[in-house]
Amino acid sequence: MKLLTEPEVAELLRCSTTKIKRLRLSGALAYYVGRPTLIAETDLLAYLETIRRNAEPPPPPTSEQKARADLQSAREWAIKAKLKRSWGTKRGAAPKNNALPLSASIRDLASVRRSAPAAALQEKAIYN
Repeated sequence: MKLLTEPEVAELLRCSTTKIKRLRLSGALAYYVGRPTLIAETDLLAYLETIRRNAEPPPPPTSEQKARADLQSAREWAIKAKLKRSWGTKRGAAPKNNALPLSASIRDLASVRRSAPAAALQEKAIYN
């Protein structure tokens, strides 16, 4: 059994001695009381195992989640397209006479049924 001091453990973990002290005092890292405070290498390895996370791929999105994402991206696209048409493509361009404020264009999109496919939303934005 190899015993390590706080500075040695801090060097191994690439952190400060203050953090090692906080870990000790919170009970996360076992230690031997004394001068200097000693930490067993096995206790350090046990602590490292408790904080380790295995990389797991996220679960694939369900069809409902995909549909929501498609609908959301279609809405965003439609709003941007509507704003481009109503405000012009140049920065600082004056709005056209038939320009709708942002809240009105959002209300228009909100009136579309939620079950409508994304293509219908895009068509609505193009032809309005």
